[in-house]
Amino acid sequence: MVADALRHFAGWILTLAIVGLTGCGEPEPVRIGFLGSLTGRASDLGIAGRNGALLAVEQANAAGGIAGRRVELIVRDDAQKIGLAQRGVAELLATGVEVIIGPMTSAMAEVVLPLTKSAGIPVIAPSVTSTAFLGLDDQFFRVTATTREYASASARYLAGELRRRKASVIYDRSNDTFSADWVRHFSAAFGRAGGEVVRVETFESAADMSVQDTVDRALAPRPDSLVVVSAAVDLARIAQLVRRTDSALVIMGSTWAATEELVAIGGRAVEGVLVPQMFDREDASPRYQSFRSAYVERFGEQPGYGAVVAYDAARVALEALAQTGSGRKARNYLIDHTFAGLQQPLHIDPWGDTQRDVYMTRIRDGRFSLEAKLSGPQRE
Repeated sequence: MVADALRHFAGWILTLAIVGLTGCGEPEPVRIGFLGSLTGRASDLGIAGRNGALLAVEQANAAGGIAGRRVELIVRDDAQKIGLAQRGVAELLATGVEVIIGPMTSAMAEVVLPLTKSAGIPVIAPSVTSTAFLGLDDQFFRVTATTREYASASARYLAGELRRRKASVIYDRSNDTFSADWVRHFSAAFGRAGGEVVRVETFESAADMSVQDTVDRALAPRPDSLVVVSAAVDLARIAQLVRRTDSALVIMGSTWAATEELVAIGGRAVEGVLVPQMFDREDASPRYQSFRSAYVERFGEQPGYGAVVAYDAARVALEALAQTGSGRKARNYLIDHTFAGLQQPLHIDPWGDTQRDVYMTRIRDGRFSLEAKLSGPQRE
């Protein structure tokens, strides 16, 4: 009897010890997903986005996480391919992420949003700008303005400040949700400003593809400017082809190409190329300079726009989760709320959309140099 009682008591003590050890263990982390192109021809944007989001998460953890819980960033690569994006979203949802940061392009957003709708968690896109997602009552949020603002501001600058009147356009159909939208808004604003789009040519980005014929057709009407709506690698390649025969033609890219890879790949051919930007690289404010220093120390390179907007998106997500405790509750906190962005307040309207300043840069001496801060986003 005594022996049985002692064995029972010892078992009870052991059970308490196990429960105590389990209770004192590290709590389950708060999981945030990231989806972007980490491989392929748009990987410069995706990698920068991942790095910006990762820095925000690491800083949050250094400050204690969310309510004492560590934040874990779970990353998936969409490679700008429908199948990989679908699989990446399924895997992120299976891990129980509270929020998804991404995707980084409009084409992938078109794939992702139907899959995340039933999950009831926010999708916060750093750099998706297509107006196809504008004014929708859903779980989709963004921290940048739309193509309407960036393309229209670019057109006004080209026609107004540079007095260009005849523009040809080349755009990449592989991100058609963005590219065709950009061309539509650019063409309309350019026409209102006194210009005319005299030729529109398209291509589909691929490593083994030649764009020489596309360039030749675009230049046939003798335009005074060429607008290229593509990722950095293709804008660089097109600029190299143009400069073989015309060293003076004004070339303008889109926000999609506004990465450091454009300068690295394009070399001398992209000197003088105009590129609208989502942020001011020359910002001397303490907030931005602190971010910039931390980013350089962590990743060994200067932050580009993908890093800046993804950092903003991650900070928005972290604040919403800290205030609400879960992704499903975060939506009501996100809508009609103003967040402290790196360079400006970011007010997310009831439809999940926001505004962001527009900066025009020109590549000079191998770097993006601020040409003008445009009047800011304007509704057309």
